Amino acid sequence: YRSVQVSASMPMAAVLAPWHRDASAIAAAAAGVCLLVLLVAALMYRHAVALTRAIGAADRARALMDQALASMGDGFLLCDAEDRVVAWNARYLQMFPWLHGTIRVGLPFAELAPAAAAPSMAGRTQAERSEYVAQRVERHRRAEGMVQQDLGGGVIVETSERRTADGGIVSVSRDITAAERRLTRAKEAAEASNRAKSRFLAAMSHEIRTPLNGILGMNGLMLDTPLAPEQRQQAELIRSSGQSLLAIINDILDLSKVEAGRMSLEVIDFDPRAAIAEVTELMAVRARSKALTLEAHFDAGLPAAVRGDPSRLRQIVFNLLGNAVKFTERGRIDVHVSAQPLADGRCELTVAVCDTGIGIAPEALATIFDPFQQADSSTARRFGGSGLGLTLCREIAQLMQGRIEVKSEPGRGSCFRLSVPLQRGQLAAAPLPTAVRAAAASSGLRILVAEDNAVNQILMQSILKQLGHFCDVVANGVEAVAQVQVADYDVVLMDAQMPEMDGLAATRAIRALDLPVAAIPIIAVTANAMAEDRQAYLAGGMNAYVTKPIDVNELAQLLTQYGRCKVPASVD
Repeated sequence: YRSVQVSASMPMAAVLAPWHRDASAIAAAAAGVCLLVLLVAALMYRHAVALTRAIGAADRARALMDQALASMGDGFLLCDAEDRVVAWNARYLQMFPWLHGTIRVGLPFAELAPAAAAPSMAGRTQAERSEYVAQRVERHRRAEGMVQQDLGGGVIVETSERRTADGGIVSVSRDITAAERRLTRAKEAAEASNRAKSRFLAAMSHEIRTPLNGILGMNGLMLDTPLAPEQRQQAELIRSSGQSLLAIINDILDLSKVEAGRMSLEVIDFDPRAAIAEVTELMAVRARSKALTLEAHFDAGLPAAVRGDPSRLRQIVFNLLGNAVKFTERGRIDVHVSAQPLADGRCELTVAVCDTGIGIAPEALATIFDPFQQADSSTARRFGGSGLGLTLCREIAQLMQGRIEVKSEPGRGSCFRLSVPLQRGQLAAAPLPTAVRAAAASSGLRILVAEDNAVNQILMQSILKQLGHFCDVVANGVEAVAQVQVADYDVVLMDAQMPEMDGLAATRAIRALDLPVAAIPIIAVTANAMAEDRQAYLAGGMNAYVTKPIDVNELAQLLTQYGRCKVPASVD
């Protein structure tokens, strides 16, 4: 029906409902996509920032590493796990300047090694070069230990190689020539300082001993004259103080010898019982003055003779006994001497000095052998002393390959034990006692004394007069040389340090004269007490040596020995 029109209608909401549903889904999807894009962009931005920071940190780390490598005093070379060059510093090229045109990143070490070894291989055959390079490459790959290379011109490089965590190899090269030069300079400076110290000690020893010789010598002469009780007591105090000062000087000199490594031992056969008994008898006098009992106990198995240095052994025992007497107010002191056989045929001599004195606190036992140390400050104030005795005892014991130990309890006493390994010796004919030697001494000798100190001139005249000799005195070496040519002398007592001509020069001048004048026995009488001084005097033509302050008995024995025997001394 063409004339018929049909009209229909629907609610707009119903018509648009499907579209609204699709539009919401599309919007949600679009929002999701935008959010995802934003998230990806944020992550990319964060990654870019982190990457930028990492690159910056890496650049800074590399710059710091480059600075560190550039500031190194040692040469640095880094190879990777494939043993190819990765990095090096400027110092490495300073050590090996001939590598400038050769070294590069990625260069195998096997190609670098021949170029690096070129100067040290100059003049070698091709086979020797190949062998050296092969050994060098192999040691580099093992990355073990040190490699030294002589670069010529006195330059020696020491290379240390270590493997990294990723298998690479770090090589650090050091010019040890400079270190050796520094050590040499330091050694020379130390030796110069030690020589200066020795010269200072020798000079101070001489300057102190010279007046001390006059003090103790005149004091001894005074004690040989009739004195009132009070005067004798005062004179005895002077002698005691002077002897204490002399002991300190001797301790300082001995300690300086030990520190300088110049103390030597006189190895002879001696009777240990007699050597220690001599010291105990001497110290018994001091012990009795304090109402102390001092006894020496000798084991029956003690060898009749051992081989060692009896003087140093006596010195240790003297110091130990001196401390025991000093620090013991009441009771007793016992010396126990024994010997035990050793597996090598020697015997270990043990001397134990035990007392009932004040003892030593446990915390002080660790330091009492240190120089200038005592148990505490109150000990030094109450008993005095320099604190050098035990230090010397330990050093001398170690020099004798022995040891010294101590056990002590405050208020109950101390026990010092010296143990020294010694060879067994053979008995020699016993020397005559001092009294017998003195009786057998030659008397009435005519002696020339060369001494510039006025007090010591008077002292020597008095001593020689007491010994029954005659003497003339001159003030220097020039006068001594002239005097021996105009008068007949049996002995010359020659001081070492005198004006115009010293004792050594005067001795050489006398030895250069004609016989019999050249054969006059010359005995050095000097305040120079160092061992090298004694050697110098004997090498310079003197027959014997006695130190100031003068031991009258020792001088008398030397006069007995040389007074009637004009035998030329050997002159170097």
